[in-house]
Amino acid sequence: MSYLKAKLSLFGHLMATSVLFLILFPGASVARHPFNQEDCGSTFCGNLNISYPFRLKTQPPQCGCRDLELECENNNHTTLVLREGKFSVQNIFFENETIQVVDSSLDKDDCNSLPLSSVYFDYSDGYYIFSPHYFTYTFLDSISSHYYYNTYSSYNNKRESQPSIMYVVNCMKPIRSSQYIDASRCTTKSNTSSPPPSFFYFLDDNTVLNLNQACTVEAVVPIMVKNISGMSTLTIYNKLSEGFYLSWKYYQSDGVPLWLYVIVSFLYIISYGIVGYIVLRAFLGIPCLLVLVIYKWRKRHLSMDDNIEKFLQSHNLVPIRYSFKEVKKMTKNFKDKLGEGGYGSVFKGKLRSGHHVAIKLLCTSKGKGQDFINEVASIGRIHHANVTKLIGFCVEGSKQALVYDFMSNGSLDRIIFSEEKRKTLGWKKLFDIVLGIARGIDYLHQGCDMQILHFDIKPHNILLDENFNPKVSDFGLAKLYSVGDNIVSLTAARGTIGYIALELVYKNLGGISYKADVYSFGMLVLEMVGRRKNLNAFADHTSQIYFPSWIYDRLDKGEDMELGDISDDEKVMIRKMIIATFWCIQLLPSDRPSMNKVMKMLESNVELLEMPPKPFHQLPLKTQRRFIAVRTLMMRKVGFSIILRLFFGIPCLLVLVIYKWRRRHLSMDDKIEELLQSHNLVPIRYSFNEIKKMTKNFKDKLGEGGYGSVFKGKLCSGHLVAIKLLCTSKGKGQDFINEVASIGRIHHANVTKLIGFCVEGSKQALVYDFMSNGSLDKIIFSKEKNDTLDWKKLFDIVLGVARGIDYLHQGCDMQILHFDIKPHNILLDENFNPKVSDFGLAKLYSVDDSIVSLTAARGTIGYIAPELVYKNLGGISYKADVYSFGMLVMEMVGRRKNLNAFADHTSQIYFPSWIYDRLDQGEDMEMGDVSDDEKVIIRKMIITSFWCIQLLPFDRPSMNKVLKMLESNLELLEMPPKPFHQLPLETSMEVHSCKNSNDEESRSLDVTITRFNVV
Repeated sequence: MSYLKAKLSLFGHLMATSVLFLILFPGASVARHPFNQEDCGSTFCGNLNISYPFRLKTQPPQCGCRDLELECENNNHTTLVLREGKFSVQNIFFENETIQVVDSSLDKDDCNSLPLSSVYFDYSDGYYIFSPHYFTYTFLDSISSHYYYNTYSSYNNKRESQPSIMYVVNCMKPIRSSQYIDASRCTTKSNTSSPPPSFFYFLDDNTVLNLNQACTVEAVVPIMVKNISGMSTLTIYNKLSEGFYLSWKYYQSDGVPLWLYVIVSFLYIISYGIVGYIVLRAFLGIPCLLVLVIYKWRKRHLSMDDNIEKFLQSHNLVPIRYSFKEVKKMTKNFKDKLGEGGYGSVFKGKLRSGHHVAIKLLCTSKGKGQDFINEVASIGRIHHANVTKLIGFCVEGSKQALVYDFMSNGSLDRIIFSEEKRKTLGWKKLFDIVLGIARGIDYLHQGCDMQILHFDIKPHNILLDENFNPKVSDFGLAKLYSVGDNIVSLTAARGTIGYIALELVYKNLGGISYKADVYSFGMLVLEMVGRRKNLNAFADHTSQIYFPSWIYDRLDKGEDMELGDISDDEKVMIRKMIIATFWCIQLLPSDRPSMNKVMKMLESNVELLEMPPKPFHQLPLKTQRRFIAVRTLMMRKVGFSIILRLFFGIPCLLVLVIYKWRRRHLSMDDKIEELLQSHNLVPIRYSFNEIKKMTKNFKDKLGEGGYGSVFKGKLCSGHLVAIKLLCTSKGKGQDFINEVASIGRIHHANVTKLIGFCVEGSKQALVYDFMSNGSLDKIIFSKEKNDTLDWKKLFDIVLGVARGIDYLHQGCDMQILHFDIKPHNILLDENFNPKVSDFGLAKLYSVDDSIVSLTAARGTIGYIAPELVYKNLGGISYKADVYSFGMLVMEMVGRRKNLNAFADHTSQIYFPSWIYDRLDQGEDMEMGDVSDDEKVIIRKMIITSFWCIQLLPFDRPSMNKVLKMLESNLELLEMPPKPFHQLPLETSMEVHSCKNSNDEESRSLDVTITRFNVV
């Protein structure tokens, strides 16, 4: 009985294994000798015996194996022809299935002859393997028991050691190094030729990455030595003349199919009398196995779609339109009132996910829904860490609501004007809040495609999250203008008394501009310093009624400001805040700094700040009030004509009033709907058919990137777009998720704008604004277009790219690291304004993460930061993007690739090293005919970029610091140490590519390193 159980168990395992192989490899055959070829006996070529499985080319087709064919030249010289070259066969060892070959290019009578037939290898998993088309070369020691089709394996016949890989290189100049052996220095009496003096042998631990920049590889050959340093050319020639060994293994043919083998095995075991048991197990097992395989296949195939859909649903990438019923449900019928503003009440609510929100219910006191339009148009698409985030909205006739993130610490006024709460915040935290507000307003002024003027900056409109990070809110009075508008038009003054800029009231002071927000910011900061209202009618001392005037006098006289027990560091912070504030509230708008300048003042040393003039003046205020007087008309005589006019006039008047009322009432809804439809406030989801229609079936191809092809398209409105069609080479749609997660909600003038997207299974596309001037690399690396941009414009492009990257690093709720900053990924619009694009390699991290985790290196060769490869240099952080930015700027300065093997002068092969030496020695940089101002610009760009490409991440500045360096005086910039060092590198690169269905072969879109093996 136990014997029967053992037999059944053995058969069960055999059947399960056989069925599994049958399903997974339906076309497989049993590996064995190719019996369909005949053994035609032995033949000779000279003294060499040619037997089965080899065949000579002159033998009948049925003899031997077609893929182990040899040629016999002049009846005495046997050759083996592979795709990589031609080899002379020295011996065939049938007992251990090996063949000894020598490169046919080697002349036995000439030691100066070179081996030029390559046998290519790539280092992978401890042994060498390379597979061009259907050939595979492998070291024998690494071969497993599997059968190989058309396989030759190189190894040492004595099985003592594996051969090394030597490179035959052609160099543009003599190389003086013990690692390079001159291939032309062999001298014998039999020499008949001499190769050019530029050919060398090079062997350096099986890697070509340490090869001199002036050399190119001509051939890759195996040699049975470990080190050629100091070796003579003759010795190397003799070693090459010994050749190397290949093995052949039996290969799969069209023999017995696996399914027939399974059936035969099945019938054989049936003969043992256990038919019923076996049939039952097979009957139940095979369908279950099929279901399991189909399930696994579908799960793998659909996981990409599910992953993307889950991502789109779980992330609030677009402001959601809610019904008024949903808004009531969120707020529990407007139960928990948080406060009131100028344009409505704010209630606390909760989404279905449990996320708390603040819902602003707008009142209808202002006609045409202008408050709603102002708010949505201002923040519908923008995103900044210090600007409130719009989650959704509701529009149902006169019922309008806006849904924001809930700020647990409320508004700033509740903190600074409260005796109990203001003790919870120290001066350091207050200073951080001031900086955050300044960054938010600066983003509104110059960080977006449109200039957004808030016009109502005050403590009540600054919200604080759980970490007391400030958010600028309440855009009901905001106005949008073109970025180029220095002076804007405004029909009426807007703002809050105590914070409103003077030019909004006194038109003779100057035009209205972003300087109005600067004034309001200054008044806000003064209230934060004094933790009291600027105008306090109940002050104990009459001299303190107007706090700014009182504090200016004390500061000007060097007196203490009676702010309690504070440290010296806190006194410095307070003084910086006050000085910057007094510049902000200057009477004339032209005397006030921009918000960008205010940030620099707050972040600089207090000794560098100049005390501004006293900004307060007495101004006469004249107003003309017009009253409409209503007189009662006493009509003593009413004739028939009056009665007739009343009879016909009153109905007409009623019709006119009703028409006007309906028009006014409906125009608000129409205007709001027009805004929502005409403005791309949300990324739109398109169908793939719509994508095909936009691109006219992908007719106009603009270029290719690391993750897909880009086509020109046109929306129904006529707006031109660039549509990026993503390839499916990367699993689970990670490239799509990276791109949408990075820029789905962010908005900056120097970051590309996502208009829409498409997801239909494996078909994924992203729709962007079309950039008419293409990518930066087409400008800086093109001789024809070099004259289109002067140095001033190139400098503006550098500043724009720096602002875009700085926004990604610290301007969003999450820290976005790009990891692929290069000229190809910088797009230029019609005015040559730069836009950072292509977020396929981007990663999102918490803003607090100074060091981030990364499972594999990512980037493009020539721009990738060293710490992504050499882990001992330091942790991975935003400094990786800083390094790439530095390499980009260096290429912009030289208008050439940093690494240029075809440079006219060998000293210029690596451009950054060459230019550093010239700059350090005070020499001119041969940039052509440039003015003195342009020389200053160039020098600033170069010094800044050298700081960016320092070897250690710790030594590189942040992008915010980079901006300050670029905008500062040249005399203040310190020359950094030379950032170049020699590092050993051994890498293996994976190149992502897309395959077009119309192409026979897949084409590499962009060489990006995704895996490194660092030794």
